[in-house]
Amino acid sequence: SMFARVAFFLALLWCGAVFAASPALDGAGTAIKNFGTWTSATVTLTTTLTNDVVCVAAYMAKFPTASRPAISSVTGASLTWAARGTPIGADWGGVWFTNKELWCAAAPSALGAEVITVNFSTATEVNLIAFGVNGVFSTAAPWDSNISLPASNSAASGTVTVSGISTTQSDDLVIFHCGDQSASNCSSP
Repeated sequence: SMFARVAFFLALLWCGAVFAASPALDGAGTAIKNFGTWTSATVTLTTTLTNDVVCVAAYMAKFPTASRPAISSVTGASLTWAARGTPIGADWGGVWFTNKELWCAAAPSALGAEVITVNFSTATEVNLIAFGVNGVFSTAAPWDSNISLPASNSAASGTVTVSGISTTQSDDLVIFHCGDQSASNCSSP
């Protein structure tokens, strides 16, 4: 199995006074590439609204290896993709190397079954989740500006928790991403 206990990843998208509704999910897709090593993986995403921020969250694991897997690029849907924050990873005693990353892009148009390709720096096992968020204040700068974000943590055993999280904007959508061999060890904040 590819999963060893790893960090949470939190990020926030916020809605300003320009929009009447709060940010909301607009479409989702998943892909799992276990039991082998992959240099790339794809996930398909369909959204129904315009002016979304679309994201791909990846949990990667490599056993055994001398380096932590990472995303080298994300392509697809004719969008410009960028990493959000610093990759969150762990070295489990030289046995498992894990990493979590979030990559996002502004999507001015709705996506119709668009294939998103994630390329890795080293062959890895991976789980991908792609989703769109609509109703953010600005697709160019959708993140809450609070200095405590994004936040993360990891643990070799037990439940992993993240504390000390604050938001500056009052109407945020919290993105919670946890990777572990047991879902019972992933508790939401």
